[in-house]
Amino acid sequence: MPASNIETIYRFEEAIEAAVKTNLTDNASLTAYRQRDTTANVSAPFAAVQFSGITADGTQHADSGQTFGWDSDFTGTLTVVVATNRVKEGGSSTHTATLGKVRRYLLDLTKWTDGALPYLKVWCINCAGSQPAVDEDDRLDLTTLTFRVRFLIREDAWPA
Repeated sequence: MPASNIETIYRFEEAIEAAVKTNLTDNASLTAYRQRDTTANVSAPFAAVQFSGITADGTQHADSGQTFGWDSDFTGTLTVVVATNRVKEGGSSTHTATLGKVRRYLLDLTKWTDGALPYLKVWCINCAGSQPAVDEDDRLDLTTLTFRVRFLIREDAWPA
Protein backbone atom coordinates (compact mmCIF):
# COMPACT_ATOMS: atom_id res chain seq x y z
CA MET A 1 0.00 0.00 0.00
CA PRO A 2 1.48 3.39 -0.94
CA ALA A 3 2.29 5.95 1.71
CA SER A 4 0.40 9.24 1.63
CA ASN A 5 3.64 11.17 1.01
CA ILE A 6 7.44 10.88 0.92
CA GLU A 7 7.77 12.36 4.41
CA THR A 8 5.83 9.43 5.87
CA ILE A 9 8.16 6.92 4.21
CA TYR A 10 11.26 8.73 5.49
CA ARG A 11 10.24 8.52 9.19
CA PHE A 12 12.74 5.71 9.67
CA GLU A 13 13.48 6.18 13.38
CA GLU A 14 9.82 6.06 14.31
CA ALA A 15 9.07 3.02 12.13
CA ILE A 16 12.08 0.90 13.14
CA GLU A 17 11.81 1.73 16.86
CA ALA A 18 8.08 0.88 16.86
CA ALA A 19 8.76 -2.43 15.08
CA VAL A 20 11.48 -3.33 17.61
CA LYS A 21 9.22 -2.43 20.52
CA THR A 22 6.44 -4.63 19.14
CA ASN A 23 8.85 -7.49 18.40
CA LEU A 24 10.39 -7.50 21.89
CA THR A 25 7.04 -7.05 23.64
CA ASP A 26 5.20 -9.74 21.67
CA ASN A 27 7.96 -12.30 21.15
CA ALA A 28 10.46 -11.83 23.98
CA SER A 29 7.84 -10.86 26.60
CA LEU A 30 9.98 -7.86 27.50
CA THR A 31 8.81 -4.34 28.25
CA ALA A 32 10.40 -2.04 25.69
CA TYR A 33 10.60 1.74 25.53
CA ARG A 34 11.40 3.83 22.48
CA GLN A 35 13.65 6.87 22.58
CA ARG A 36 10.73 9.30 22.56
CA ASP A 37 8.32 7.38 24.80
CA THR A 38 7.19 9.27 27.86
CA THR A 39 6.94 7.07 30.90
CA ALA A 40 6.81 8.08 34.53
CA ASN A 41 7.75 4.73 36.05
CA VAL A 42 10.26 2.42 34.43
CA SER A 43 11.05 -0.80 36.22
CA ALA A 44 13.39 -3.62 35.28
CA PRO A 45 13.50 -5.79 33.34
CA PHE A 46 13.18 -3.60 30.26
CA ALA A 47 14.78 -2.70 26.95
CA ALA A 48 15.38 0.89 25.84
CA VAL A 49 15.41 1.17 22.04
CA GLN A 50 16.99 3.84 19.82
CA PHE A 51 17.58 3.88 16.06
CA SER A 52 20.10 6.40 14.69
CA GLY A 53 23.04 6.98 12.36
CA ILE A 54 21.07 6.37 9.17
CA THR A 55 23.03 6.61 5.94
CA ALA A 56 21.97 6.08 2.34
CA ASP A 57 23.57 3.09 0.62
CA GLY A 58 23.52 4.57 -2.88
CA THR A 59 20.45 3.01 -4.49
CA GLN A 60 17.77 5.43 -5.64
CA HIS A 61 14.14 5.17 -6.72
CA ALA A 62 12.86 7.30 -9.57
CA ASP A 63 9.36 7.37 -11.01
CA SER A 64 8.90 8.02 -14.70
CA GLY A 65 9.20 11.72 -15.41
CA GLN A 66 11.42 12.48 -12.41
CA THR A 67 14.74 14.13 -13.07
CA PHE A 68 16.24 12.90 -9.79
CA GLY A 69 15.97 9.85 -7.58
CA TRP A 70 14.94 9.34 -3.98
CA ASP A 71 17.36 7.44 -1.74
CA SER A 72 15.81 4.00 -1.20
CA ASP A 73 18.37 1.74 0.55
CA PHE A 74 19.81 2.57 3.97
CA THR A 75 21.91 1.39 6.89
CA GLY A 76 21.33 2.46 10.48
CA THR A 77 22.43 1.65 14.01
CA LEU A 78 19.98 0.08 16.43
CA THR A 79 20.90 0.38 20.10
CA VAL A 80 19.06 -1.66 22.71
CA VAL A 81 19.91 -1.16 26.37
CA VAL A 82 18.82 -4.21 28.38
CA ALA A 83 18.27 -3.58 32.09
CA THR A 84 17.60 -6.17 34.77
CA ASN A 85 17.48 -5.76 38.53
CA ARG A 86 20.16 -7.97 40.07
CA VAL A 87 18.22 -8.34 43.33
CA LYS A 88 14.65 -8.82 42.07
CA GLU A 89 15.38 -10.85 38.93
CA GLY A 90 17.93 -13.23 40.36
CA GLY A 91 21.23 -11.86 39.16
CA SER A 92 23.31 -12.50 36.10
CA SER A 93 21.50 -15.59 34.82
CA THR A 94 18.33 -13.55 34.22
CA HIS A 95 20.34 -10.78 32.59
CA THR A 96 22.15 -13.09 30.18
CA ALA A 97 18.91 -14.93 29.38
CA THR A 98 17.30 -11.58 28.52
CA LEU A 99 20.24 -10.67 26.28
CA GLY A 100 19.81 -13.98 24.48
CA LYS A 101 16.11 -13.36 23.89
CA VAL A 102 16.73 -9.86 22.54
CA ARG A 103 19.39 -11.08 20.12
CA ARG A 104 17.28 -14.07 19.07
CA TYR A 105 14.20 -12.03 18.15
CA LEU A 106 15.99 -9.07 16.56
CA LEU A 107 18.18 -11.27 14.36
CA ASP A 108 15.19 -13.32 13.15
CA LEU A 109 14.17 -11.55 9.93
CA THR A 110 10.75 -13.24 10.00
CA LYS A 111 9.90 -11.11 13.05
CA TRP A 112 10.32 -7.89 11.02
CA THR A 113 6.82 -8.22 9.54
CA ASP A 114 5.05 -6.24 6.83
CA GLY A 115 2.44 -5.29 9.43
CA ALA A 116 5.07 -3.74 11.67
CA LEU A 117 6.88 -2.05 8.77
CA PRO A 118 4.37 -1.31 6.00
CA TYR A 119 6.77 0.92 4.00
CA LEU A 120 10.15 -0.61 4.83
CA LYS A 121 11.84 -4.00 4.52
CA VAL A 122 14.66 -4.98 6.89
CA TRP A 123 16.79 -7.35 4.85
CA CYS A 124 19.90 -7.71 7.00
CA ILE A 125 20.66 -7.23 10.70
CA ASN A 126 23.99 -7.99 12.34
CA CYS A 127 25.32 -7.83 15.88
CA ALA A 128 27.75 -4.91 16.06
CA GLY A 129 28.86 -5.11 19.68
CA SER A 130 27.86 -5.03 23.32
CA GLN A 131 28.90 -2.99 26.32
CA PRO A 132 28.12 -4.04 29.92
CA ALA A 133 27.60 -1.62 32.81
CA VAL A 134 26.22 -1.59 36.34
CA ASP A 135 23.99 1.00 38.01
CA GLU A 136 24.85 0.45 41.70
CA ASP A 137 22.28 2.97 42.97
CA ASP A 138 19.34 1.13 41.39
CA ARG A 139 21.05 -2.30 41.43
CA LEU A 140 20.67 -2.66 37.68
CA ASP A 141 22.72 -4.78 35.33
CA LEU A 142 22.85 -2.96 32.00
CA THR A 143 24.11 -4.10 28.63
CA THR A 144 24.02 -1.96 25.52
CA LEU A 145 23.56 -4.14 22.44
CA THR A 146 24.31 -2.57 19.08
CA PHE A 147 23.02 -3.87 15.75
CA ARG A 148 23.68 -2.82 12.16
CA VAL A 149 20.37 -2.69 10.30
CA ARG A 150 20.14 -2.62 6.51
CA PHE A 151 16.75 -1.80 5.08
CA LEU A 152 15.04 -0.50 1.98
CA ILE A 153 11.87 1.28 1.02
CA ARG A 154 9.37 -1.15 -0.47
CA GLU A 155 8.54 -0.52 -4.12
CA ASP A 156 4.81 -0.49 -3.36
CA ALA A 157 5.28 2.18 -0.64
CA TRP A 158 6.07 5.06 -2.97
CA PRO A 159 3.18 7.52 -3.42
CA ALA A 160 1.70 7.73 -6.90
